[in-house]
Amino acid sequence: MFQFKCTKKVQDFIGITPSELKVIVPEKFALGNWFVHSFEEDNHNVLVFMEERTLFSFIIVGIQKEHIKTLRKHFLEGLCLQMKAEGVSIQTISAYAINDTVIQYTKTDSTNKVGIMNDLISLYQSRIEIEGGLSEIDVVDVAMKINRIPQSHLALTYVVKEFKLVLGEVTSQFH
Repeated sequence: MFQFKCTKKVQDFIGITPSELKVIVPEKFALGNWFVHSFEEDNHNVLVFMEERTLFSFIIVGIQKEHIKTLRKHFLEGLCLQMKAEGVSIQTISAYAINDTVIQYTKTDSTNKVGIMNDLISLYQSRIEIEGGLSEIDVVDVAMKINRIPQSHLALTYVVKEFKLVLGEVTSQFH
């Protein structure tokens, strides 16, 4: 099961009421818990997904209310594209691509992680602006750059390194 720990802003956007939120349960598999936040850029909604333990993140641009019913599909496509770009093995990517695990929506349970998400949003917005706006960027490339910023919350380790450690796919080279 994937747990999407949604900020209030995301809860409002996807139209989920507090009574519909599930109780948070312990993570059952690697990369199971994701914090979800959002921002608007160039009149487009941008969802930011951040894995809870590794802080690995990626964005999905242009999500509208009608896409919420297929958010699981969009999430898995975005995750698999990002994993492929990061050099994750085909076997691991396939395991996520064909995953039929359900999504459970919960509230956020860590103000620290929400703070990290707010910092990520600032980084994504700055990177998007530097590269000329949403119409000019490659979202996968932008996320790769963000995931290569050392994180104080990870003892100044690169997010991508922690991500690959959790997946059991550590290599000696991180670019």
